[in-house]
Amino acid sequence: MQPVLLRIPWLDWQITSSGASLVVAAFVAYTLTLGLASRAGVSRALASSACFVAAVGGVLMARVSYVAVNLDTALDGSSAAARHWLAWITVRDGGLLGYAGLLGGWGLGALWLRFQVAPVAAWRWLDSTAPGALLGAAVVRIGCYVFGCDYGRPLPPGASAWQQRLGSFPRWAEVDLHGAGAPAWADQVRAALIPPEATHSLPVHATQLYAAALSLVVFGSLVWLGRRLKAPGQLFGAALMALATTHFCVEIWRADPDRGLLGPSLEAKLLLGLGLVTLGLLACAGPARVVREARRRSAVYLLLLAPGGLWLLVRAASGLAWDVIPVSAAQWLALISAAVGALGVRWAPDGAEPVGAAASPSPEAQPIEITE
Repeated sequence: MQPVLLRIPWLDWQITSSGASLVVAAFVAYTLTLGLASRAGVSRALASSACFVAAVGGVLMARVSYVAVNLDTALDGSSAAARHWLAWITVRDGGLLGYAGLLGGWGLGALWLRFQVAPVAAWRWLDSTAPGALLGAAVVRIGCYVFGCDYGRPLPPGASAWQQRLGSFPRWAEVDLHGAGAPAWADQVRAALIPPEATHSLPVHATQLYAAALSLVVFGSLVWLGRRLKAPGQLFGAALMALATTHFCVEIWRADPDRGLLGPSLEAKLLLGLGLVTLGLLACAGPARVVREARRRSAVYLLLLAPGGLWLLVRAASGLAWDVIPVSAAQWLALISAAVGALGVRWAPDGAEPVGAAASPSPEAQPIEITE
């Protein structure tokens, strides 16, 4: 793993893998969004300006959210300058709550477009951003893995050798970021789990790769759904629901303390089951309404509720208890965003065809030419 990709000595800058991945992800998402927005009838100029608003606002939202859930760290500067409010919003000081930034960027971009043109343009733009955002999220998570942030809980003793290799993060060389170590290594040293001379951290869950893989799966699902969900906003709603589910689940295995632990504390297996049931109920109230045929919709309800229900049954039948963990900021955001996706999107508008219908799409689903 190489945390520093490029050094600029005369500026005393080091471009890290996590920072570079954020730039690459933004470019990928922007390029894909412009193409999809043009096909949806939103002009490239308007879509581009909305992306700019979303990018700037999203980064600031990610930083401010990180400071908000880590106030003790933000206020614990060694000097008055470190406690200055400008340092709290400086991205170079490190610390971003990516999920909050993504949600905030979506909201700000849609609001800007809503007041520039019309509500339908905002919904079409949101639909266009969904696949690119998921693909970009996968890129960011890979960059986080190379850097060693957003790491998971220690692996169980019986973990396979390849899991241990993937989950071991190194101490950095002296020339890399002033000789510190990957966040997993540094946090374990501070917790006295490993000595300062250790070359690698204890093996942990590679939650960055878990999240990247799930993001790619959701990206593929959105590509498939994009040809089937016709009403404006539905593809974005599906992306919100999928993002909420993947974030909630991956957070169960994360261990980095600065992601924001807001409580309450629950046994991890119970928290996962309750979260899956809640997300399943929200999906039944929202996306499942696209399926109009009663028998098929009942099967979808069962499919959505089965994972959480079965997990709770396994938890009740199993004598093995997991650690008690607090609910994180990302998990609260996941539940809130899932509720927005389920209840704030018009899933079964009049005249809209159900998924898989052979009839021609409704007039509402036709592209709308929007120009400046």
